[in-house]
Amino acid sequence: MLSLDLTHPQSPREARSAVPRELRPYLKCERCGLHRFRRYVVIGEGDLPCDVLFIGEAPGRAENLMARPFVGASGRLLRSAIAAALRRSNRSLSPPRMYVTNTVACRPCNSKRGPNREPTEREVRTCLGRLDMVARLARPRRVVLLGKVAEVHCAGRFPGALCLYHPAYIARRGGEGSSEYQRFVRELQDLFKGTPRRKVLRRRRRRI
Repeated sequence: MLSLDLTHPQSPREARSAVPRELRPYLKCERCGLHRFRRYVVIGEGDLPCDVLFIGEAPGRAENLMARPFVGASGRLLRSAIAAALRRSNRSLSPPRMYVTNTVACRPCNSKRGPNREPTEREVRTCLGRLDMVARLARPRRVVLLGKVAEVHCAGRFPGALCLYHPAYIARRGGEGSSEYQRFVRELQDLFKGTPRRKVLRRRRRRI
């Protein structure tokens, strides 16, 4: 499940071992230049299949080191907003199944020590096969696109997706004390209220 508590960090090895078999070939992907400066490929985190699929922009410095999406400052803000929206919608005890990923799976930068940058159109196109595989495994009831990059490149692939601010933008506007954060939480609250939790049927083992 998607952990909303980052005080007990998962190791990169644990994160990579949790990647579904169908997505593991992408852990060694070298189809674009982003592989030159990455430490880890960041596939995603959460439940597959899921009720709500979150798609952000790209891994940042912290995500590149941990092999997990949204674990830096933006991730703490996103997970805080999800937790607040679950409380307000009375869904804390029965939260929807969620999965978080990005438009690209490697940190966009021009050197290992360089700053983060937006992924190029070519880099996003190259990674769409991986994103399509995530979507097929997720079979989400709702899709949330976080930020302009996800909206521009993914809105056409996910008709009816909810487009929200990227948590990094909310952080620049003042974080949890900003009006943008409160609006973000309200949008998620409305989403969770209207998204029933998926029932996952477990296969029974055959007796021999």
